[in-house]
Amino acid sequence: MGRRGMSSGISLRCVVRRYAGWTGASAAAAAAAAVAGSLLTSGQCWVSVRHYHQHTTCLLRPRKLSQAKQQPLFPGMCRHVKRFEGEHTYNYGHHTFTIVREGSTFFILPLGFLIAYVAALFVPMSFQLQAMYSVLLLVFCRYSARGRKNREWKDLKERHVIVTGGTSGIGRETASQLAAMGADVTVLSRNGPHVDGAMAYIQKFAKSDAQQIRFTALDLADFIAVRDYCKRAQNQRMAVDILVNNAGLMQQKQVTSRFGDDEQLAVNLLGPFLLTEGLLPLVAENGGRIVYVSCSAHVAVKRNIVSTYLSGRGLWSPRIRDKFDGLEQYGFTKLGCIYHTQDLAVRSYTNASKPFASMTPATAASFPTPSNGRAYKSNSNDSNDNTPRYTTCVAVPGGVVTNLYRYVPLATTFRWCRYFYLLFMRTASEGSQVVVNCCVREELVNGGYYQNCRYSPTGLSATACSVEERKSVLAWVRLKMQPYMRWES
Repeated sequence: MGRRGMSSGISLRCVVRRYAGWTGASAAAAAAAAVAGSLLTSGQCWVSVRHYHQHTTCLLRPRKLSQAKQQPLFPGMCRHVKRFEGEHTYNYGHHTFTIVREGSTFFILPLGFLIAYVAALFVPMSFQLQAMYSVLLLVFCRYSARGRKNREWKDLKERHVIVTGGTSGIGRETASQLAAMGADVTVLSRNGPHVDGAMAYIQKFAKSDAQQIRFTALDLADFIAVRDYCKRAQNQRMAVDILVNNAGLMQQKQVTSRFGDDEQLAVNLLGPFLLTEGLLPLVAENGGRIVYVSCSAHVAVKRNIVSTYLSGRGLWSPRIRDKFDGLEQYGFTKLGCIYHTQDLAVRSYTNASKPFASMTPATAASFPTPSNGRAYKSNSNDSNDNTPRYTTCVAVPGGVVTNLYRYVPLATTFRWCRYFYLLFMRTASEGSQVVVNCCVREELVNGGYYQNCRYSPTGLSATACSVEERKSVLAWVRLKMQPYMRWES
């Protein structure tokens, strides 16, 4: 059957060339149609598909995503991706300006009314003029709060995206927008009554019925469940093109997980770390991307992190005694996400010797170097030293009205005063714009920090730029998670 199909294809080309030489293009087209029709009738039609400069033969019916060979998700990464050299340079003035700029929406309304009050002392204004000024001020405040909209778009047909915490808030909006680009989406989240509604919402954005929109119940605070999920994914050779670590938790009071750790630390940092390390070979094989969703709250975290926040088994430091600062602990966990992103960026290159040297021997040996990666294997002249196996970055959505604050008393006012808060904060859809932008953008700084859909390294605090702090925190995290980082069956 294969030889007949190949000979039929050769005969088709010969007939086209011969008729083109005799009677011109019209006769060639007629001859091609006649031969193609006979081949379709006999069921022997085969097509040749280009894949990484090689020709393979396949049937007309497309194969499953896990079996199909595709072009790189981000071709030409050596040209479009800027290499992360291991550390950012901190500048106090630039950092302060960035923080003030990102939080400027909180000052627009009071500053505007203050200006109006002072102006009224010198120039009397009518009620109509005051009302018009107030409306314009509210509109401008809302316009400034919503932030930039993502302008990047990418065809994600037959691409697989994993989104943690994708059943609500920013995660749900991110998953729906990536589904609208044609991606197969897997949502990892805790189970609950809201899951069916969230999955139906994401399914509405799918471009075709062939897209696979799945939900997998997974608690990131359950390290054994996370390890087992990574094992299954590796055994099935699951294709992972984009991994979005979006799941987050903020608690005012300390809650411990079944493993004895602070649940906020487990869900925001330890669980995503374990999941990312477990899926990293699959992401690297596909030349994919890892996006961590972080927060500007990391700027409140000072140095000496391990002794301050990670004493004991990962509980809040005993020096705080009975006082638990949930917001500060949340900021620390998001700082850990930034550290992991920077470390992944350095390790994404083949000559990343220093990061490997800083690892424990078991951890360094457990990280695989893919030999048949779709984006890494290429016949081009690009240097392997400048081509990362995968890319990674941090996305900061800004202040967003979501159920992240559901365990904080302030969150109850979000329900009753939602539109008032939206004068200063963003909706989940608006907050997801930077996350989606980081998922699909071609021009990227590997390990970069992105705010408002643009690269913003000045948003990093001095602690986030410290290589020593990064090494100490990740060494602690690796040592703690080492018992679970065994992916073999």
